[in-house]
Amino acid sequence: PIERVTKEGMFHPMIDAGSITHIWLGEARPSKEAIADFVAKVFRHTTNDQIAFSPEFTTCNACSRTFRGLWDRCIYCSSTNVEGITRITGYFTKISSWNKGKLGELRDRYRAGEHFDKAKVVGKYA
Repeated sequence: PIERVTKEGMFHPMIDAGSITHIWLGEARPSKEAIADFVAKVFRHTTNDQIAFSPEFTTCNACSRTFRGLWDRCIYCSSTNVEGITRITGYFTKISSWNKGKLGELRDRYRAGEHFDKAKVVGKYA
């Protein structure tokens, strides 16, 4: 994920209204050490104004449980009466309220979470 953050960060100084780079985690839960190391590297080696770690969730309308990731059915009760929740333009919302453009953005996201702990940062970022 550091490569994308670095590239996006090159544009942050040009944006007067504020800017942020999202790290789409999906259902992953990176270790606190991996998160701390990543934040330190972003601070030291990029021009990013802000970064945000953005997980995804599913809420079951049948059993009222919420869990990580976007799922078609509840991992607890197997109900298909579920609602996806994730961040869009700065806040978490139910995916069912999104328009076609935002749904396309969701499909196109690169989810760094599953590779976060395994990602090796080399060179000037090490």
